[in-house]
Amino acid sequence: MRAFPCFGGRVNATEGVECEGGAGSPGDRVCVLRGVPFAALRFGEALECLDRMLCEERFHHVVTANTDFLFHARCDPAFAELLRRADLVLCDGAPLVWLSRLRSVHIPERVAGADLVPFLLEGARARGLRVFWLGGSREVARAAAEAIGLRYPGLDFHWYAPEVGDVDDAAAMEVVERVRKVAPALLLVSFGAPKAERWIAAHGAGLGVRVAVGVGAAIDFAGGRRKRAPRWMRGVGAEWLFRLLQEPWRLGCRYLRDLLVVVPWLLGEKGRGDVRGSVEKGAAEGSRAGMV
Repeated sequence: MRAFPCFGGRVNATEGVECEGGAGSPGDRVCVLRGVPFAALRFGEALECLDRMLCEERFHHVVTANTDFLFHARCDPAFAELLRRADLVLCDGAPLVWLSRLRSVHIPERVAGADLVPFLLEGARARGLRVFWLGGSREVARAAAEAIGLRYPGLDFHWYAPEVGDVDDAAAMEVVERVRKVAPALLLVSFGAPKAERWIAAHGAGLGVRVAVGVGAAIDFAGGRRKRAPRWMRGVGAEWLFRLLQEPWRLGCRYLRDLLVVVPWLLGEKGRGDVRGSVEKGAAEGSRAGMV
């Protein structure tokens, strides 16, 4: 059973949602999509939750999941279980916000990892917490580190961009040791999904960090390699279109696949209004090889 540290309740993959708080308390605000428990939080509430995690002397795995995460969860039961065991799953995909409105508990808004990063860095600087950013290309990571140093003077910031493959083979332990020696409170990982989430699940608890979160393309934004969508596009849930125009060959196939596979899969889920039923169904699916 996983407990959301900022929630009054717990999500159990076989027993459903237990709400220890009263009506309307944070404890009952979990929206389950195909067995994955998304925290039904607004952006400010998510920041408060992360702030509390950073105050606790234990490890927390935070996931910012979009539609593609559910595609991998559908195909890989182990990844689906990883998401269910995460300490906090935030919704980083506008289509999931829209689809969640079919449920009795819905996700109020998108909480993008790239939007969280500046607030997390500023909070760490103000409280004297050490930060480690892992991933990205050497050039982009170096540029991001320089930009962060200028924007957050005094922040105890460290970074490392492993060579391609270093996180998968024998060199992986060198990466682990680099992080462990620094002992950051906050670890940001930009290996891309689902590699970042698998790496955090495999190594995070032994790194001495308080919060580890996969933030994907945020390092490209910080390093100036990619531009964020205008604020108005993010506000209406159209950042995916802006990114598609930037990287049509890489993202086009992925977005089409998610549209044709994940959306019908979510729409076909029985008991959409029953959170407990959704969790139980997701747990049963996780035991089958096809997650179908």
